Amino acid sequence: MRVHVDLAEELDVAEWSARHARGEVPDVVPYGLDKLSAHGIAAEFRRPLHGRTADFARKVRGRTRQMDFVSSAGWAMRRARRTADAALCWDERTGVPAALVPGGPPVASGAVWLDDKAALPGPLRVVTGRALHRMGAVFSCCEPTRAAVEQEWRLPTGRVHRFTMGVDEQFYRPLPAPERPGVVVSVGDDRRRDHAQLVRVMEQVGQSGVDARLELATTQRHVEVPEHVGVVHRRRMEGTILDLYGRSSVVAIALKRCTGVFGITVALEAMACARPVVITANAGLEEYIEDGVTGLLVPPGDDRAFRDAVASLLTDPEAAAEMGRAGRRAVEERFTTGHTAADLAVILRATS
Repeated sequence: MRVHVDLAEELDVAEWSARHARGEVPDVVPYGLDKLSAHGIAAEFRRPLHGRTADFARKVRGRTRQMDFVSSAGWAMRRARRTADAALCWDERTGVPAALVPGGPPVASGAVWLDDKAALPGPLRVVTGRALHRMGAVFSCCEPTRAAVEQEWRLPTGRVHRFTMGVDEQFYRPLPAPERPGVVVSVGDDRRRDHAQLVRVMEQVGQSGVDARLELATTQRHVEVPEHVGVVHRRRMEGTILDLYGRSSVVAIALKRCTGVFGITVALEAMACARPVVITANAGLEEYIEDGVTGLLVPPGDDRAFRDAVASLLTDPEAAAEMGRAGRRAVEERFTTGHTAADLAVILRATS
């Protein structure tokens, strides 16, 4: 089976592979999609745009919730795409435009932000609905989001699938205990993150007498971390992410109340590095994190519960280390990009 993969425009597969060879990023290609070959699927990747066309495409994405209409239109008539058995899109940014291209192969697309139909502007909502009904398959990484997408957009039963999110367990490997205990790490840029809550919680942890310091990595410009609480890294940590996890005693991810497993990539990376995780217990996260075993799940918006969870791990290093080891075992057994590829292979064969 031959699949044409439409990745987000900022992902250049050749550049990614070179960075992987230098040890900067996980997997040979993004999301470990090269592992589809183990299931008899040959993946061909769309190349990114350059020059003025790329500039124009960037402007269009900025006005359409990052939907990649220009690149999809540019590749519509390429033979590599037209003759593929299916087109695979990691999420709706490329999936919606790809499904609107006439005459191409059936599209299988991820759905990350489509659990709330009303959140989209009217015209984009219409276009997205049309695209979803044209897709051969839609997939999401937890059951609550899968069900919400199916119901919100009134898609036929069996069209929307669940797949397993995974990480590269060889890149994200067990790390030695940090030299300085008490560092709490968090990473994330999406709008479902509640970094303000995390900063409040960390201040409270310090006030309770626990030695703690926050290292927060985010490109969100409005986030501020007081000097006595910690530091904010206003950049993506690719290339240095293992150093960041290596400094952590706990990885904490505060989220706004929502449906879905936002923050799960960071959580799985931390688990693979044998670090205990504290994360907001939005619906779906229990599919990946066993509360009290591989991580601690705390109710949305509950500062006290979040504070107590972080403090309990910082003050009991043996329990934290055991939780980290349990998280590593869970990743190896259930949550690698190999598991992701296996699930996607099943979905793709049902799509073609």
